[in-house]
Amino acid sequence: MLSFCRTIRFSHAGGSYRNGRDGCDQPEAPAARLTRLARVAAIDEVAEQQVVQVLDHGFVRLDAAMADDLSVVNAARVSFARRKEVMDESDEGLVRFLMRDRHGTPFEHNAFRFHIRCPIFVAREWFRHRIGCLTGDTRVTFVDTKGHANSQLTRTIDDLWRMWTTGEKNGHALPESVAHEVDEFAAAGVSTRAIARRLGVGRRVTRHLAGTNALRDARWLVRRMKLRVLDEETNEFTTGHVSSIVDKGVQPVYRLTLADGKELTLTENHRLLTDRGWSTMRESVGLVGSGEDAVMTRPCSLMVNGLPAHRDRDWLLSRRQAGMSVREIAGEAGCSGFAVDAPAPVRKGWKLTAHPVRVVDVAYVGMRETYDLCVDGPWHNFVANGVVVHNSFNEFSMRYAKATDDFYVPAPEDVRTQVGKPGSYSFEPVDPELAERARKELESVYDAAYAAYERLTEAGVARELARSVMPVGAYTEFYWTVNARALMNFISLRNAETAQREIRRYAEACETFLEAHMPVTYVAFVANDRIAP
Repeated sequence: MLSFCRTIRFSHAGGSYRNGRDGCDQPEAPAARLTRLARVAAIDEVAEQQVVQVLDHGFVRLDAAMADDLSVVNAARVSFARRKEVMDESDEGLVRFLMRDRHGTPFEHNAFRFHIRCPIFVAREWFRHRIGCLTGDTRVTFVDTKGHANSQLTRTIDDLWRMWTTGEKNGHALPESVAHEVDEFAAAGVSTRAIARRLGVGRRVTRHLAGTNALRDARWLVRRMKLRVLDEETNEFTTGHVSSIVDKGVQPVYRLTLADGKELTLTENHRLLTDRGWSTMRESVGLVGSGEDAVMTRPCSLMVNGLPAHRDRDWLLSRRQAGMSVREIAGEAGCSGFAVDAPAPVRKGWKLTAHPVRVVDVAYVGMRETYDLCVDGPWHNFVANGVVVHNSFNEFSMRYAKATDDFYVPAPEDVRTQVGKPGSYSFEPVDPELAERARKELESVYDAAYAAYERLTEAGVARELARSVMPVGAYTEFYWTVNARALMNFISLRNAETAQREIRRYAEACETFLEAHMPVTYVAFVANDRIAP
């Protein structure tokens, strides 16, 4: 269980006063003061320990944070070439103004990195809250069995989204002329068996008349396709797999142009691999302002796809320092001999590394439909328009590591029944006998599933297949990097009466860290009816 958030409720007054929407301060009642002091003590404890236990085996741990109220103020005042070292009352008023009038970008210069352990079904809800996204025309690089890329293997995110949601063309579908004949016979009352016999098309008649013949499910194909990803330890490209595709709706996007002509259109919070490490697009290029007024203020080089390893001086040096001979290095690079400055012959087999290319321009494009890919580990990146990009989450992978035997069993008071119609459900507690029976049923299923998992892995079945028996009540872990604006949006949606109880507990825990690191922002957020700017 969440250690203290169960007993301390989040009031709409997060400080020594309640700030109204007109900006006036109201006196604090004695009872409210006692509640606030108890909450402050709890927040101080969280800030010191940096972890909150949630549910029976879960937690929210703040791995790192670059967040404070002063950065919001300075981000807003930079337009006037002003900067402060210490906040005063006027700055607090500015934060309240930014929150109330929904000037959101100053809050995006704060970042929190959380380490989360939660049941898989909670994680699946959580992963909908993605911020960094790409447009549908972005080209994603896939490779063949030997790791080679070509234009026939490249897919746009629009292509992948259609395959994921609609399916792909069924190669066994009836030709158009035959399908027309089938429709005519069916309209005349001829039986499907007679139509199949007369036209010689077998069971495809039934599928055509049912409307399921034109397309077939293609998620399995997307998951099997070999995605080009970067091994961040060796700087060499290898392969991974798409585990899911997420539609993030219409968002403002920017187009980056690189010195070699590559272009990438993305939201300002999508993470990019620069020559200085991972950072969001806004942080990478020092984007100031938003929309058409946004300008790039910082030189930046992005890591891009495709430098042959034998021409990568850093790669060669690392191999020489490891004691490898020239022959051994050549064999690993996929060539029989080489000179660093000599052009390489065009042939397959070269090992490729990432190399930096300078960003020369950033331009606001407008509002576009955006998407993100979930990538199976251990490396959660992929190549988009030739640039190495990241998604927002790094999840523990049962493909590479053995599953744990921790499963979510709700406390008796959390076993509930669902009452009402779709869209207006309410949840009521069940009687103690049913609660205990439900808990035992869950434990029985968990024990059987994990026993089957262990039998399969011990018999030699690959973990990536054996994990199929694991239920969604199993615990997983992931890292989540999020800015303050997105965190407030997550909290407003998930720490709400309408949210599922389990993810609400996690949102409560995240909220304590926002309050601990950005108290002025938090007070303004609560006073603004918990609506993110």
